[in-house]
Amino acid sequence: MKPGFERLRSGDSIQETSKMMIKLFRLLLRTVIFSLCTAFANAQDARFPTILIKGSDVTLIEFEITRVMDDGTVSFKPTSEGGLEEGAVYAVLVNNREITRIQVTEEKGKGSLAKPVPGHRSLKTIPKGTKVMLKAVKGGGADEYVPLRMDELTIDVKVVANLAVTTMTMNFHNDLNRVLEGRLNFPLGEGQTVSRFSMTVNGKLREGVVVEKAKGRQVFESIVRQGIDPGLLEWTKGNVFKARVYPIPAKGDKKIVIAYEQELKDAGKGFLYSLPLHFKAMVDRFHLRAEVFKQEVAPDLGSNELANLRFEKWNESFLAETKRENYLPNQSLAFLLPKQGDRQRIFIEQEGEKTYFYLSMNPKVIRKPKTLPQKIGLIWDASASARNRNLEKELAVLEEYFSKIGNLTVTLVVFRNELEKHREFSIPKGDWKKLAKLLRELPNDGATQLGVVDLTKYACDEFILSTDGVSNFGQSELVHGKPPIYTLNSSPVAEHAYLRHLSQATAGSYLNLAKLTNEQALAKLSSVPYSFLGIKQTGEGVSETYPRTAVPVDGSFSLAGMLKGKNASITLEFGSGGKVIHTEKIALDRKAHASDSGLARRIWAQKKIAELELRPNKHEDEITELGKEHSIVTRNTSLIVLDRLEDYVAHRIIPPEADLRQQYLAKIEQQQKEKEKSREERIAGVIKKFEQRVAWWNETFKFGPGKPKPSNLGVLRSRPGSSALQAAPQATAELEGAFEESRMVEDRTSGIVDAAGENANAEIELSSLRRDVQLDALNLVGNSLNQIRSERLNTSTLNGKRLAESATPAGGIKLKKWNPKTPYLAKLKKAKEGEWYSIYLTERKENEGSSAFFLDVSDFFLEKKQPLLALRILSNVAEMELENPQLLRILGYRLMQIGRPKLAVAVFEEVLKMREEEPQSYRDLALALAADKQHQRAVDLLRQVVEGKWNGRFPEIELTALNEMNAIIATCGKELASGNLDKRLLKNLPVDVRVILTWDADNTDMDLWVTDPNGEKCFYRHRNTKIGGRISPDYTGGYGPEEFLLKRAQPGKYLVQVNYYGNRQQVIAGATTVQLEMTTEFGKPFAKTEAVTLRLQGSKEVIKVGEFVIPGKKDKQQAVSKEK
Repeated sequence: MKPGFERLRSGDSIQETSKMMIKLFRLLLRTVIFSLCTAFANAQDARFPTILIKGSDVTLIEFEITRVMDDGTVSFKPTSEGGLEEGAVYAVLVNNREITRIQVTEEKGKGSLAKPVPGHRSLKTIPKGTKVMLKAVKGGGADEYVPLRMDELTIDVKVVANLAVTTMTMNFHNDLNRVLEGRLNFPLGEGQTVSRFSMTVNGKLREGVVVEKAKGRQVFESIVRQGIDPGLLEWTKGNVFKARVYPIPAKGDKKIVIAYEQELKDAGKGFLYSLPLHFKAMVDRFHLRAEVFKQEVAPDLGSNELANLRFEKWNESFLAETKRENYLPNQSLAFLLPKQGDRQRIFIEQEGEKTYFYLSMNPKVIRKPKTLPQKIGLIWDASASARNRNLEKELAVLEEYFSKIGNLTVTLVVFRNELEKHREFSIPKGDWKKLAKLLRELPNDGATQLGVVDLTKYACDEFILSTDGVSNFGQSELVHGKPPIYTLNSSPVAEHAYLRHLSQATAGSYLNLAKLTNEQALAKLSSVPYSFLGIKQTGEGVSETYPRTAVPVDGSFSLAGMLKGKNASITLEFGSGGKVIHTEKIALDRKAHASDSGLARRIWAQKKIAELELRPNKHEDEITELGKEHSIVTRNTSLIVLDRLEDYVAHRIIPPEADLRQQYLAKIEQQQKEKEKSREERIAGVIKKFEQRVAWWNETFKFGPGKPKPSNLGVLRSRPGSSALQAAPQATAELEGAFEESRMVEDRTSGIVDAAGENANAEIELSSLRRDVQLDALNLVGNSLNQIRSERLNTSTLNGKRLAESATPAGGIKLKKWNPKTPYLAKLKKAKEGEWYSIYLTERKENEGSSAFFLDVSDFFLEKKQPLLALRILSNVAEMELENPQLLRILGYRLMQIGRPKLAVAVFEEVLKMREEEPQSYRDLALALAADKQHQRAVDLLRQVVEGKWNGRFPEIELTALNEMNAIIATCGKELASGNLDKRLLKNLPVDVRVILTWDADNTDMDLWVTDPNGEKCFYRHRNTKIGGRISPDYTGGYGPEEFLLKRAQPGKYLVQVNYYGNRQQVIAGATTVQLEMTTEFGKPFAKTEAVTLRLQGSKEVIKVGEFVIPGKKDKQQAVSKEK
């Protein structure tokens, strides 16, 4: 029996009637709690954190080939437990490299039969008895993220007054035989803030440090490349916290600790704590502990689902605890704190020279009915993320509201990535069935662009905005006037601060349906908002109180601030429409309200940040400083966990541990005495490289046959008696250690430039040796198994017509049209026009995790001359994952290709915020701005690339940026400023041919190969050709760009290829998207560019991208004759 209820249940003097009343009261209380807990649970289905890794690479099964028949059918048998699914498609891997794909035709008890997927290679050359790995292929190659197994979970809940801190300690186990990097996803509810992030480093728990978000990412990336343990926790849009965790040891564990704080909301009879546990997998060990401090009455567990859990009196607190083994945590924890006196709800704490106070109260709420509107503007978000809304609950609230009004007119404005034409609906006597049916049938598709909505264009008494507020495409700021906005949200992931700002700025209300019943929502819609208006005091007893602006009050209200003396008296003012209609006097006494919870300072900082977050762009710097000072993760800050002292020193991050902090300060003092490399020295290095480029440009090269220098390396041969397939793994295994060591040397020296003239080469001989030997070894496999296939996504033309269709002085570009053989495109091509969109929506369910799906289908609609639908489908890439720079880069490049540079600018602006430590982010944005005719800002950004101090994995990025900057200045047709850039760098170097290669995956090595009409290949190891071809240094660890230039092109055919050399990503890498642009007459006003986007599936893949055809004199004369 709960100790807190013994007094109510003991004693023979209590009459049966009284007992019955108590039981009825309890039943009613539990019913209220249950309904509130259900609302919370629905909003927090994805609440619990999990580490995600790409699941399509997790389920690897080893099979032995027992027979290959004449018709290509292959017979497999498993080498251990596991089987195949009949009809499913699997990738066949040898040495972790995909060689073909098969479809299972028959599944038997001890084996399987399969045939190659059409368009894929046969396995006839594979010897009987060969062992291969099979990997399930889902959604045409989509990467699906799956959770890493959690084997231990400890939850600790501490509650002081109405403030709760929840700490979760999770141990994840990696069952794979390789080290992984994972993503920790952790959605939080409204008003919840992360307060702690730590993880094990070398077996010891290391606490995170709050740093600027951009700096956190930069430090994380640089340390991961060194193979050292970092962890990074960031706040993304929609109050979702995301962490990148590395390393997760092979067959090992990674322990993560994450804590968050919140103010508990008034549930009527008390403050409700709710923690939904919706796990789908067992944990080996489960431990939950909840403690409520200085509580006089026992917490009521109400509808708590956890069996055998009860609160027991412990000193001045109440404690509940349970431990389980082999337990499925799928039952929610919930308890209610009955209301008590003011002593518990006001507490004061001193930290250093400052004294913070926090008070929570339930002021009298005086609701005034409003004049009901006759014309309502319903602004409806129909983007892909709207699938997460509780549609039926939103429609139920609207139905009750419209019924209450009676007769009205509704202007429906639907928006996604673009705005649809508005429609008018007459609602007689609240009958809105026609409108409700339309809303139910609206497809939720496309990205969210709030900035396309301008409410000043619609004459309405009030607006109801139904959205989660997460804008991820184009312009993000909705335009509004004076009519009130009632923001309606039922999604678990939302921009609560922005939605609240819109409603408060227009005297409307924010309705978070995850926390409101239908009756409560209707009451808010039907009344004038009742708000806290401010405080009054005699003298200056308190300062820095928050909230400062008017905030709605529905029940409980809290205020935090600083106390200057021993006590103070303040008056809180409440009212509607800016008029005070109720006041509450509060006496603050430092001694009477003293507390040692340690939460007052942090709650004060969180309340101040919450107020500043209403206009985050305006208060960005202040939010950042507050987050760092009080160790709070904000939009602009992150929590990073580092391993070594030198990492803290190198990046100027103060360690959290006292012993490390002293060593850190000593190191910093020592470094201050050392002279750092100046900007002038860096610019001098760029000038030297540019002078070498100018010297090359000024040189005259002769046309004619040229022979590439033969390699002086012998071919690695297989051992006698062994097949090629068997020899290659042995060779690569023997060389693996030397390869890895040489690659490290190559990484550190990739930025070195040898100015030896025509044969200048930035690579080290050791690196070349490694690559040649490894390629020779892999060729043994390639000769038997043929090349891995590639998937071409799209080709398009920039700045004019396709060059292959018109003769130009510089020649033409020929790109093979891609015809992907994916099941979803096959269905679309067979269907009638009226069925296309519905087929796409059906296929999306199986492919929504694949960016390639949206790119492919978008291309289909473009070809069918439906550009608006094509853009909507393409924009879904922005909805796939919030703040993913890799996906955003793919989207931005594609928007550029289809001629939407303004939208691409908005996308690349977001990428720059996330990756400002990478020069590619500045360059991508600059080129989009130039295409949008914002030439001056484009030049400014490219100048930043030229003058910046970049990681050595971006060799000669300054020269590429200079090339593009000078071309813009020379061809834009107006005078542009170049700042204080050295004049020696301002020289346009136009060329006949330019090829540029970039890719979307970090720590990945792509190679650009261009072969001229003489058969001479220009590539990373042969950077200068006889006819004047020149290629940039090899990018072995970044995103490119690799650049090929040819000032004067010899007539003939030029072959362009891309080689996927490999990657060193610790995540299990999926396909890499490659962007290649080929330009004729670069640096001249009539330059023309074609772009191709490729998706490469596996390393060592060499694919032909296209050709340049440079006409000779005879060809030109024939072209002129045809024109005449």
